[in-house]
Amino acid sequence: MKAYLFSKIQSRVSLVLGAALAAMLSPFASAHYMVAQKGTLNLVDGDIYMVLSVPVAAFTNDVVVLDTDANGKVDMIEFNRARQAIKNHVLNNVSLVNNTQNNADYDKEGFEIMGLQIIPELSHDEQQIVITGKYEVKQNSFNTLGFSMSLFGDSRVEKRFELAVSDKKHNIRNTYVMTPNSSMQVLN
Repeated sequence: MKAYLFSKIQSRVSLVLGAALAAMLSPFASAHYMVAQKGTLNLVDGDIYMVLSVPVAAFTNDVVVLDTDANGKVDMIEFNRARQAIKNHVLNNVSLVNNTQNNADYDKEGFEIMGLQIIPELSHDEQQIVITGKYEVKQNSFNTLGFSMSLFGDSRVEKRFELAVSDKKHNIRNTYVMTPNSSMQVLN
C-alpha cells in the first residue's frame, strides 16, 4: 500500500514539476531561429551548412503569392499553400558557386542545396522565413567559392543582409554585408 501511495505522489509531483517547467520555458517558444536579416555558412568536414533569415517581403512578387487575403500579414495557411513556390524561389535566388578565374567568373551551376528546409516565423512583427540546407563541397576551405543571395525585402532594413562565414577547424570567421547591388560575395 505504501509503494502505491508513494508512486501516486511521485507521479503528481512529476506532473506539477513538468507543468512548472513548461510555464517557465513558454516565453522562449516564440524565439527566433535566426536573427532577422542575418545568416551563417559553416564549413564542417567538407560540407557547408547554411542558415538564412530573410523577410517574407522577399517572396511577395509575381512568382510567389503569399498574402492572398491582402491583410498585410502572412499566416500559416497562406505559407503552406505557397511552400513549393517559396522553395523554388530560394533555389533560383540562393547559390554557392565555384570561382574559376580570379574572382571574375563563376560556374553558374554551382552546388546543389541538400535538405532544403523553409521555416516560417510569422508571429513576430518582422515576418521572416528561415532557410536551412547543406552544400556538399568536398573541400576543406572557402577558397575558390562565392555565395549569392538575392532575397531582399522592400524596406531599408530588409535590403541589408549580414552573412557570417566560419570554419572552426582553421579558426576563420568572416562577416559579409550583402545588398541588392552587392548580392555576390567571394568567400575566404
